[in-house]
Amino acid sequence: MTKKKVAIYLHIPFCVQKCYYCDFLSAPAEERIKTLYVEALLRECEYWKERISDYEVTSLFVGGGTPTSLSVGQLQTLQKAVMSLYQPDKTRHVEFTVEMNPGTVDADKLSVLKEMGVNRVSVGLQSADDAELQRLGRIHSFADFLRTVDLLHKASLTNFNVDIMAALPGQNIASYRRTLQAVTAVSPAHISAYSLILEKGTAFFAQAKKGLLDLPDEDTERKMDEITEEYLADCGYHRYEISNYAKNGQECVHNTTYWRMGDYLGLGLGASSYFEGARFQNETELSVYLQELPQDHSGLRHVVTKKEQMEEFVFLGLRMTSGISLTEYNKWFSTDFRKQYQTVLPMLLENNLLAENENRDRIYLTKRGRDVSNAVLAEFLLEEE
Repeated sequence: MTKKKVAIYLHIPFCVQKCYYCDFLSAPAEERIKTLYVEALLRECEYWKERISDYEVTSLFVGGGTPTSLSVGQLQTLQKAVMSLYQPDKTRHVEFTVEMNPGTVDADKLSVLKEMGVNRVSVGLQSADDAELQRLGRIHSFADFLRTVDLLHKASLTNFNVDIMAALPGQNIASYRRTLQAVTAVSPAHISAYSLILEKGTAFFAQAKKGLLDLPDEDTERKMDEITEEYLADCGYHRYEISNYAKNGQECVHNTTYWRMGDYLGLGLGASSYFEGARFQNETELSVYLQELPQDHSGLRHVVTKKEQMEEFVFLGLRMTSGISLTEYNKWFSTDFRKQYQTVLPMLLENNLLAENENRDRIYLTKRGRDVSNAVLAEFLLEEE
């Protein structure tokens, strides 16, 4: 009997210092709070152990915050939490990723991560320019990044992603190109390249409101995106999602689960889940999370409607360069995609915002469509029944 599949995300809401652009649920904290938190996370994992015993874990991802801001002892408690849900199986490979920032890891921490089963790492570099890093509020330098990469190689954790950002304050095309060159020089398996977004509640948002941020214009940002795709393609990385590039066979399994609407369980402060046809989110107040008993949030579940599933299938699927399968859509929802979007689809194809493959059974965003992807996706909103 084939088991149902689930991806698991564990959230570590701690960092050394809040970056000026960050709106994630994360903040610095004292060691006592971190210890209490991983103990609470262990209780939550043990609660879910039996509830997912019929599932096959397809991937694990520990994110934040900065998971490697935890001490060795706290990471060992996190290891117990993970092992309560998942036992490594040598007969099959399961992607297990942990996020880290340069300067927050050492050989001892990497040793615990390897014992935990971690086989993939995501390093938050953002820029190879130290002045740009300072403007972002990052705590590390590019030299710290290189030292972290060296530690990863010594620990045989060579499957790693590097996060970089474009359209930063004071950044120009030349400095961004230097970041691309510096990152590809260490040959990561995967590169995530994002443009800065000014989120409400961040220091950057407040500065921008006052006209204090020197941001590149839209044409420069678009040029940076073009350079990213062209340069990384020359270096052997293919774009498989709007913001993600990988060497062949190194695409992120965990994130692909999100884009393909697979089941995932989010554990930890504020973590979100899409599980058994429902969406729910954990408690977002740290003081409450530390004290509450684990629960399945049955009273807070939102059962996803068919209309929502249809829209999300398109929205999430079109993020990937391979686009969406019309055959799969029709089978999943017992409908005809072309008939359902008989006005929208021809218009988007004619305006070169979407394209289709030779068999006409897949559609995907064109380069022009990616530039205005939000407007394109809005065309697929369905009317209320």
